[in-house]
Amino acid sequence: MHRRKALWEVSALQDMPVELFKGQASESKLETQMELPLMSKGEQVVQDYATVGLSLKAHPVSFVRPQLDMLNTKSCHTINNDATNGQLVKVAGLVLVRQQPGTAGRVCFITIEDEIGYSNLVVFEKLFETYGKEILHSIILQPQKSDA
Repeated sequence: MHRRKALWEVSALQDMPVELFKGQASESKLETQMELPLMSKGEQVVQDYATVGLSLKAHPVSFVRPQLDMLNTKSCHTINNDATNGQLVKVAGLVLVRQQPGTAGRVCFITIEDEIGYSNLVVFEKLFETYGKEILHSIILQPQKSDA
């Protein structure tokens, strides 16, 4: 059975009659059966990440790549292979690792991944002071609409 139907069936297992209603059929067994629409690939990926924290179907960033391209956001692979030292670039991805060693002051080191590869980010104190909450708590980082 397809995933949405399986999820529906699993949720119906929780609909078990208790004490006063023991022996009576559950309402879910009496309901008219209907065909549920198939989940899109994006819905499957969201469900995978919600349940196990990863997906073998696709990477979440792949679904927003056209919008990221419109924002002139490069893939991690492109940045790792084509960017020069000191060049200003935009990148987006899921946060894999976030470190803020005590010896580094307010500098934060982040590793992100997109559908093609990974990149290491260094967030300096000034940026951290402005966006510290977002930097520490976001699971996906993406650029603002501005060109900065």
